[in-house]
Amino acid sequence: MQTGTKGTELVKFFFALSEPIRLEIVRALLSAKELCVCQIVQAFGLSQPKVSFHMRVLREADLVLWERGEGGSITG
Repeated sequence: MQTGTKGTELVKFFFALSEPIRLEIVRALLSAKELCVCQIVQAFGLSQPKVSFHMRVLREADLVLWERGEGGSITG
């Protein structure tokens, strides 16, 4: 069993992608290159707090970049 930083990073990576909606958000970002939170809310029919939660998990796994600003731009 792998421990340490690499093991923790792998756990975060697989945890982030284990939720189907997060996997779909990543797919959408790969297609669009950049989306704002409002676009994800609309496309997936989720509340803004729920999208923020999923984006935090994806950010912590280093799967997306977040640019604060008007609309909160996200890139994959």
